[in-house]
Formats: sequence, structure tokens, C-alpha cells
Amino acid sequence: MQKTKIRIVHTLPPDVGRKYETPCDRCQGGNGYVYKCKRKSDGVICAVKVLKNLRGDAGERFRREIKVAKEWSAKTDRILPVLDVGADDKWYSMPWAGRYNCNRKKYSDDEWAKFVATEIADLARLLAQLHSEGICHRDIKPANILLYKGHFVLSDFGLVKDRAIKSDLTLGQKKLGPVFTMAPEMRRRPAESDSAAADVYSLGKTLWMMLSDDEQGFEGQYLWDDATIQLHRNGRYGQLSLALIEVILNQATENDPLKRPSCADFAKKLDVWLKISHVDYLALRSEWDLLAKSLFNGRPPRRAEYRDVRTIVSVLNQLVVRPSYNHMLYPDGGGLDLQSIEFAREDGCVAIRTEGSIDILKPNCLYVEVYPEGEHSYFLLDADELSLLENVDDNGPISQRVVEDIPGHYVSARAAQYGVYDYDEGTKLPESARVVRRYSKGKFLIVPKSGPYNHIPSVYDGRHNDATIEQLRQYMDLVAAVNKIKLNTGRSLFNNDLFKQNIFALKKDDVPQMHFVDDRLRNEIETLDFSSCMTKGGRAPSQSKLRFWVVIDGLDPNGEIERLLSERADILQLDGRFHRNVEPDDKTYYLFSRDEAVTVCARIDKMLHDRYETDVDKLSGEICVRGEWKCIAKPTHVFSCAELEAKLKEADDRKDNRLVIDENGEVDVVPGGFGYIRYPVENETYSAGGMYVGKYADYAKERMDELYGSLLNAFLCYLQTGRSQFVDMLLSYDEEQLLKMINLEIGGCK
Repeated sequence: MQKTKIRIVHTLPPDVGRKYETPCDRCQGGNGYVYKCKRKSDGVICAVKVLKNLRGDAGERFRREIKVAKEWSAKTDRILPVLDVGADDKWYSMPWAGRYNCNRKKYSDDEWAKFVATEIADLARLLAQLHSEGICHRDIKPANILLYKGHFVLSDFGLVKDRAIKSDLTLGQKKLGPVFTMAPEMRRRPAESDSAAADVYSLGKTLWMMLSDDEQGFEGQYLWDDATIQLHRNGRYGQLSLALIEVILNQATENDPLKRPSCADFAKKLDVWLKISHVDYLALRSEWDLLAKSLFNGRPPRRAEYRDVRTIVSVLNQLVVRPSYNHMLYPDGGGLDLQSIEFAREDGCVAIRTEGSIDILKPNCLYVEVYPEGEHSYFLLDADELSLLENVDDNGPISQRVVEDIPGHYVSARAAQYGVYDYDEGTKLPESARVVRRYSKGKFLIVPKSGPYNHIPSVYDGRHNDATIEQLRQYMDLVAAVNKIKLNTGRSLFNNDLFKQNIFALKKDDVPQMHFVDDRLRNEIETLDFSSCMTKGGRAPSQSKLRFWVVIDGLDPNGEIERLLSERADILQLDGRFHRNVEPDDKTYYLFSRDEAVTVCARIDKMLHDRYETDVDKLSGEICVRGEWKCIAKPTHVFSCAELEAKLKEADDRKDNRLVIDENGEVDVVPGGFGYIRYPVENETYSAGGMYVGKYADYAKERMDELYGSLLNAFLCYLQTGRSQFVDMLLSYDEEQLLKMINLEIGGCK
């Protein structure tokens, strides 16, 4: 019965008023009022329930309610206790308790599910005890389950049935019970119906409401393959397996009362779920049992094949609502969770939506491979061939990234992130346009997320795409055998030689070999003459702001840390050779132009790779050529915010870019990452397509002010220290104050 809260001052009956202060809140029900009061004797906040009319059945029902609540609250802490009872049973009081979900926000979804299951299991055990004594509640609903001392308690026994009292007080065939949780037989034949079975039905509906945060409920029996009422809809409860709870809901809401479990069985099933919910393989087996019931009516074959596209879509959509069983590995590598499967506008194709993409493919066959242990069962979707599209430039080995601008029509996606067909031309895409990956062929493998196969990192390389149906089954047989050993012994064999030698493991010849630079190669590099890489002349020192020199890292790996601390390096000298572990001096080869320094570094880098890339001792990433510099004169220019914005707008966002301030105080956007030579001030790399720069970027004033202030602050630090600065976050600074301090450092701005 829905209660409406009325926030006005009320007067208590005289005998209540002697013990309780006048309340300011009152809730009205069908036959009485509930007042929130403070007991005068000890200040305890209580709920005082007062009957409107004690005559007839209403009075008898109220006296029965008091009797059962008082007697049983003395036996269990799962019923809200009765504190005081008025003369002639006109009223009684209870401790004030909150709604069952008053602390919901402090729980995560998974924690809430386990808390609710634990508490409802205890209430089910209480109801089982009541039923054994011939007492049925008949008004179970979320509103009558309160939170008291951290636990759920049952309240409001206004419709209680007690076999110890002969009169049932049920008026003919008038429907009896709560509207949204009422058992169907209690709507039609309450007098002849089994009230205990009706309590089970109402408890099942109540459990669903609590887990779904929806007290309107659903009609009829709970069906686990009904996506509109499935507990995991809208992404709730993550990967937590709720399969056993769904079985309980299905059984408890049976239309036939004889098919429903008892409250004792209801509690036992919830206890089982609580024990297995954190055990991956047991939870997966319970999930598979539901899938098998839906797909095969509980009698799964070794393998099933589906070729009809509508059937394939239907089967895959059953995986969508099983979040522990919906992880899809792609034929070209990687894996994502399924979110939905629908028919595509392209003839015979489907659109599979995952966490990060929409994939268009043409199903040829869906194979369901069944194992007795559900954690090894898997689905393999074999895609038929689709012709590749022309005039698109984002191609993978078997897929193309394109824009579906109108249903069934595809165009290039190279400017999709900007919302236009072409970066330069700028014509906008329709609002309904979407980026999709269109697969020309391939096998898509769907496995349990926490299953043994998905715990093998190497399988994310798409190896299943190269196997036949039987080869994949053989591999899964091996995985199942190894996993059985792990479960029985606690030892994981997924990394032993036997497992590595299976049909999918990398052959030794295929394993990339790491090549390290040995002492002979290091010594040889020191003897090489790089004079041919060096430029002649350069800008005069008086015209330059920085002095550059070239270093090479990796010739002395054991001493890299010590050398960094001592500021020593392997430096290119005037004789054209790198000298190890020295400081810049009068023998060092200096340059006074950034362009020349970059040119020399690039020439040396190319010479090394040309010489060693085909040798036995390949040049590895250990060796790196780069330039270092020292500030020899401060710049005389300070960039403005207008200059900054202009440079950002001029940049091409289709490339990686880096925002810098050079030695002349000019702001610039340079393509690429760090490069060979660092700048006095550098921002982080702007990845291509990120819309940080270019004509489609956001140049809101607040963002520009933060960026300009951050760069000014870094520029000031450079002027004060002569060392390079890195801007890794945007912060608000006082621009006027910074410009004054910069002006003092450079002796006047231009």
C-alpha cells in the first residue's frame, strides 16, 4: 500500500500524548497513521502507529498485527520490535527505522547486490520459520522492509494470516496484497490460495526491485533472456555473475504456486550464489547453464551451427546481457566487450557494437562449441567475404575504417573526428553519421571474460583467425586440460613447454630476438670518423642565443646514471669522432643554428643505421643520437596570446604536433615529437586527430588564457635558469605579473 507523507503538525490521541511528544510528521496508510515521535522518558525517536477505526475487521486485523509483531519480534531481530502498546490495542510504537535503500549510495553495484542477497536470504529464513508456524505476511514489498541497526527488518503485519486464529478476515474474493508484488492467485482467489507461496512470489519481486532500483516491478514471470527486465541491463553490475539469482527470480515468480520454491529453498539458493559469486569458474558455469537453457532447452550438443542471420543476431544478443560471457576477440588482434548486435543496412550484414567501435560484417556461420564445464565453451562467428571499398585510406589487413554517412553508404573516415567529409573543404557530415569498421572477412571469437582462454595474453594476437574450426577446438581442449590441472592442484601450466608447443604457440624462429650492442661494437663506433656528417661554418656566436653540440647515448650503458649526474657524455669533437665520458670544452664541435644541429644529428643517425642494420650486431634502441645546448644569450622577444592562437590555428591537426618556444622567444607549432633537439620551452605532444590544433580545435578564451599563462610561466623559468622547461598541465597565472618579471629578465620586450 503506497503511503503519502504529509508534513504538517498533528495532535496525538491523549494516551499517546502522555508518553510521546507531539510529532511534526505523519504518514497515512489505508487504515491508520504512522507518527514520528520522540519518547518523553528517554528521548528515543519512535514510529507510533495509530488505527483510524477499531470497529469490525479493521480492529481485529490491527490487534492481530500487534500480537504477531510483538510475539515474533521477541524471538528474532529481523522483525521491527514493538516498544509500547496502547490501551485496547488502539496504537503501538516501534523504533524509527530507515527505508531499505537509505544507504544505497555508499555501496558499489556489486557490493549492493551482495548486501541485498545476504539480507533477503535472512528474511527468507524468517519467513520460512513463520510459515512453519502457520503465519504468512501477505504484504511483502520494498516499503515494508526497513533498515534497522544495519540490517533489513520486516514490518507492517497488517495483512498477516495466522492459522492459530480461525477467522481469516479475507473478504470473499477481494484481491489481497501489495499491488506491484502481488501473486496472480491473490488477485483472483485469495481465500483459497496458498499464502505461503504468495509470500515467495512477493519476495522474488521485491528482490528484483531492490536490485534494479525500480519499485514499479514487472509483469508476470521473470525471464532471464528478456532484455527489458534483465538485471544487467544498462550496464549495471559490471562483470558480476547474477545467473543463480536470475534462476531464483524465475522460479519464485512462477505463475503456478506449486512450482515455486519454499522460503527455505529461496534462502539456500541465495546462500549458494553468495558463495560462488567470487569464484570465477563456478560463476561462469552458472552463466553457461542459463545460456544452455535458452539456446538448447538445457540439452546442449557438442557443437551447434547457425547460418540464418536472424538467428545469429538473436543468439548473440543473448550474450550481450551476460556480461561475464560477452568478450569478443577480433581476427586482426585485440578484444572488446559486446554491447549490442543489430541488422545493418548493407544486405546480409550485421552491425556489432562494442565498447569502442561499431563493426560491420557479413555472417557466414556462428559456431557454438560446448564443453561440460561452461568456462571453456565459446562462440565463433565466421564472417563471409565482402568486397573492399575504393577511395578510402584507413585500411587494415582485413578491415576498413569508414564513415556510414547515410544508412548503407560509406565514405572515407580520414576527417570523421572533425565532423566533416574533408579536412580542407569542410562540408559537414550528417548528424546521424557514424564511424564503423567494415570487415571483408575474418573469425570473431567470443569467450568468457574471466575464463582461462582470456587469461592467456598471447591469444590477443588474433591467432584463432588462422585456425580451422577443428584446430581451434583442439587448442581449447588443451586449454581445458591445463585448466583442470590448475583447478585440481593449484599449479598453472599455461607457461610450461608442453603448452607452448601447441599449434598456436609461436615457433622459436618467430620470436623476435633482442640485439644488444656489445663492447666490440661500442668501441668500433668510437673509431668512426663522422667528419662527412659535419657542416661547415654556421651562424656567428654573436647572433645566436644557444650553442649546440652532438651527443650519443648507449656507448657506456653501465655508467649512464653516473654520467648524467656528472653532466658528462659521449660528445662529437672537432676531430669528427665521439669521445667518451667528457664535458663540452674547446675541442667540442659546436653549432650555433638549430637547423644545422638537427641536420648533423640526422646525418650521423642515418650513417649508423646504414652501416649496422644488415650486420650481425644490429644497431638497437640502446644507441641514440641527439643534440644538447646551452643558453648563451637571452631572447629579446616575448610572444603574445594572439601570436599563440594564430600558430595553433595555422597548424595541421592531421599530424603529430608539439607546441614550443624557441631560443628567440617565438612561439611555434612544430610537427612530430621531441626530435633530435629540445626547445627552451616545450608542451606535450598533440597527437594527430586530437583537435588540439588546427581550424577545428576549440579556442575558448578560458583555455587560451590558461595555455598562455602556463607558457609564460615556463618561459620565465627558462630565462631565470637557462634550462629547458616542460609544460605538462595548464594552470591559471597572473599574465600581467609574469610579463613584468619577463621584461625585467630580458631588459625590455619587443
